[in-house]
Amino acid sequence: MISKFYFYLWADADEGIGLGHLTRIRNFSQELKKKGAQFKIVTKSNQLSRKLIRNNVIFNKESINYYVSKFKIPKFIIHRKNKINVIIIDSYSINKNYINFLKINHFKIIYFNDLRKSLNADLNICLGSKLNKKNYLSGLSYVPLSKEYTATKEKLLEKKTILITFGAIDHYDLTTKVFNQLKKFDLKFIIIIGKYYNKKIITNILKFESNKIKLIYQPKSLFKYYKKSDSVICAGGFTVFESLSLGIPTLSIEIWKNQSENLNILKQNNCIKFIKYNKHKDFKFNNNHLNVFFDPVYRDKVSIKTKKIISGKGSSNILKEVIKKFK
Repeated sequence: MISKFYFYLWADADEGIGLGHLTRIRNFSQELKKKGAQFKIVTKSNQLSRKLIRNNVIFNKESINYYVSKFKIPKFIIHRKNKINVIIIDSYSINKNYINFLKINHFKIIYFNDLRKSLNADLNICLGSKLNKKNYLSGLSYVPLSKEYTATKEKLLEKKTILITFGAIDHYDLTTKVFNQLKKFDLKFIIIIGKYYNKKIITNILKFESNKIKLIYQPKSLFKYYKKSDSVICAGGFTVFESLSLGIPTLSIEIWKNQSENLNILKQNNCIKFIKYNKHKDFKFNNNHLNVFFDPVYRDKVSIKTKKIISGKGSSNILKEVIKKFK
């Protein structure tokens, strides 16, 4: 059945939108490769995308936003005869008119619909929240994690090491603000420095001279650093699902509105604690937030729970539903 399909996986990564969209597309491509499916990843060419994606990729000069605004399809995305042609899109630039345009050109459309837009995609994927709506795949069973996460379930909570990461860019210098509040504790720190971090962040961190701090510059994957940590502080994007799948107690900082829905669902399921960042107020941890790092009862409970409910089979589950939908 999989031989009847041809997949195009379309997402971008850049300074403005970060790595999350392209990361999810890359993760899903691993399942396609595993099943022997024919596919190409399509993305705008830049330093971020070229580092993240190496194989089965077509690099565009223009972003998805350009093609949407011009009502064009990248010349590399070709309707292949005698195939079920599926475009999987992960971008907030997409709108209903453009999806109609793609469908008129005989493509089936799968859309990562984080914002719950009222679109007419053939299938919508919503991570985290459970929606009882036609043509929606929603909930924690459809989180497309990278293949490393499917087999890894062991986690010890005795390292006293916090991983701090805010993706490709730290808009509000949260790395420094978080570190300044936690440096007084007996903890070690792995601090990820993204491609577009302000150099002042590095300077401010290094003022605190200590062998307990390890700076990691622009890693392609966070997996091996998760394995060295037993707590995570991150923004409210895809990193949350990665850390929780490994059973790591996580404190998330909601920076953008699109992160709110998933974080609220995870909080309702007692999987996470999070802070809504307000740039007009002082950033401070309260005792409830500190429980993520120091309360052994909470830490054990959340670690056991999140490993169970985020299985790492999200990409496989998505592919099964896509095949069922279009067979």
